[in-house]
Amino acid sequence: MRNLKVALFQGGILRDINYNLNCLKEQASIAKSKGAHVIVFPELYLTGYFLGSEILNFGQLLNDNNENIQKISQIAAIEQIYIIVGYPELDHSNKLYNSAAIFDNQGKLILNYRKVHLYGDYEQQYFTPGDRFCPIFMIENIKIAVAICWDNDFVECPRSLRLAGAEVLIVCTANWDIKGSQIVSRARAFENQLFVCYANFAALDSLGANFSGDSCILDTAGDFIANSINNQSQLIIGNIKPDSPRYAQIQALNPILSSRRPNLYSNITKQLSDLPTL
Repeated sequence: MRNLKVALFQGGILRDINYNLNCLKEQASIAKSKGAHVIVFPELYLTGYFLGSEILNFGQLLNDNNENIQKISQIAAIEQIYIIVGYPELDHSNKLYNSAAIFDNQGKLILNYRKVHLYGDYEQQYFTPGDRFCPIFMIENIKIAVAICWDNDFVECPRSLRLAGAEVLIVCTANWDIKGSQIVSRARAFENQLFVCYANFAALDSLGANFSGDSCILDTAGDFIANSINNQSQLIIGNIKPDSPRYAQIQALNPILSSRRPNLYSNITKQLSDLPTL
């Protein structure tokens, strides 16, 4: 039976990359000692979330010369654990992206995902949106995809990834609204028969945004496999077992994917301006 042991770190501080990297190293070591195959960090974890215009000074080029990226790679290799971490990515044309880097357990950067749906004035002013969903990748023979925060609020994103074969959706987030885990993520898990791992940034930042925590690992019924006990810094670990008889029973009782009628859903791909008015 396949088993993926996932660790979520809920924590980090604003502006201090060295602190966050040291914390990443410590938490990766703890997660590995507890048998985790992968550890996930929140959205923009490397720098913290609300930096205003300062975020322009923190962009990270994704190359072999970036010592911060290299440190994460080395930690993944030393601990032999997959690492998924949010950070502000600067490309060679000076565009900034809200990204998540995925390193395998040998330290190789295997994917870099750029957030597609940018939330609010802050993100839309300083970041460029990505132009594609995350490709599917494998850990322990389980198919995985990554989304970032507001991506998860758009039903089209998790559904598209599920239809592409994803069994597990990992969400790096910085959310101050408890509905992100308690309502939205549980709904996404249930309606897509998808395991959802939701890693939130829990610290109080300089603009007073008190992130809610509520990091969790959800099964395909939207029930909790593991979840945080409060909004403070902590490590959450849970096992995902897609081949468990429980999940076959869930699928049999609620065959939502096989009961879809795509021929009726053409409006989903249209712009709002092209839809008939009510």
